[in-house]
Amino acid sequence: MRSPGRQGVGARRRADQEAQAEAQEQYAQKRVELTEEFEKRRNEIIENYAEENAEIEKRYMEDRARAIQDFHEDMAESEADYRRTIRNLIQDFERDMAQRQTDYETRRAQIINDYRQDELDSEKDHRDRLKELQEDYQRKMREAQRDHEENVEDLVAQRDALGLARERRRYAREKERINEWYQDRLNDLEQNLADERRRRKQMLDERLSELDAEHAVEMQRLREEHEIELARRREEHNIEMQRREEEFQLELERMAEEHEIEMEKRSEQHQETLDELDNQHRERLTQLDKHFRDETERRAKQLRDQMQILLKIERDGYNAMKAATEQYVNALLAEAARLETGLPSGDGSDYDPRDFQHGGYIRKKGLFLGGESGYEYVMDNTLTKLMESMVGGNLTNENILSMLSSSKAQQISGGIQQHVHLNASYPGGVITREMRREIQNLATSSIEKVVEKAMEDFAYAM
Repeated sequence: MRSPGRQGVGARRRADQEAQAEAQEQYAQKRVELTEEFEKRRNEIIENYAEENAEIEKRYMEDRARAIQDFHEDMAESEADYRRTIRNLIQDFERDMAQRQTDYETRRAQIINDYRQDELDSEKDHRDRLKELQEDYQRKMREAQRDHEENVEDLVAQRDALGLARERRRYAREKERINEWYQDRLNDLEQNLADERRRRKQMLDERLSELDAEHAVEMQRLREEHEIELARRREEHNIEMQRREEEFQLELERMAEEHEIEMEKRSEQHQETLDELDNQHRERLTQLDKHFRDETERRAKQLRDQMQILLKIERDGYNAMKAATEQYVNALLAEAARLETGLPSGDGSDYDPRDFQHGGYIRKKGLFLGGESGYEYVMDNTLTKLMESMVGGNLTNENILSMLSSSKAQQISGGIQQHVHLNASYPGGVITREMRREIQNLATSSIEKVVEKAMEDFAYAM
């Protein structure tokens, strides 16, 4: 017969192996679930980070393109303003030059007109003087002629031929003197007119030359000033455009630097998030592993403790269980023999014909009072011996109640029911050898099942 303790140890070990396998499977499944959840969360973080980075990069490129467009528009507007300024300067210069040319031509024409007017005035004055000279000459000639005629008339009247000859000579000389005077004065007038004309022409030429020189110098000065102004404006414009270009490049560099700093900061934060997630995942796995190890160790310790208990039960209780089983089997065999011979069990020497209100043994055949306090169940002889073997001695109300209150009572009750059913199968009480062997096997099997079930219950209860 297989040892009940060995059977309990094997059953418990198989149950523990099954539980361990299930725990291992649950642990592996939980680890897979944690890893899948971690990978899913990590992929979500990476995808969100990539999407946010793409959006930030897109906004940065849009801002950069907008800044470049605004810069080019501002530069184009500045260039247009500069060209308008230069065009206005050129227009102002051209108007100024045209006005200066007009003023110059006006002044030159005025000088020429003044010269011509002076010429006309001089001609008129010359004519007036010539007229006066002619009038003086005519007057002098008339006076000389009148004097001559008067003198001639007087000399003729005096019949002074010599005086008349002298008068004629004097008159001729007077006329000659007047003619010479007139010619001299006429030559003087002509000479003065020629000299005045030369002087005025010289003054005209000098004034025109001076005016032309002044005008040329002024025009050259204006041109130089204009060129200088254009060069200054061009230089200022180039410096301003260069300054704005440098400022724009600095602005682009600042934008790029801020973008790079932001992306680095986001990358660090992203890496910190991933590291934190990794740490959390490792911590959760570590906790899961520790919990599994602790649980495995706990279960192993529990199994070792239970094995020790079962082995102790095997060592300390198996022999008693075996003896009780043998006693029970022997009682069954004795009962079977009694049934064959028709002899009663016991010798009846300790018979006491009292009532059995509080229970007790019936040692011989006879009539006995029962049901004093209500209906009762009376065990037959076989069941009585079975119960004695189970409690290990004479039956009392106390040890029967103690046995029934334990977790073994259910299995014991099952074994008893099987035996009672067996007795009911043979109402004639005739037990053959085959029947006796069957009873022995059934009793042995029942007792082994009772002991094994009790030990398993005890082991799981631990």
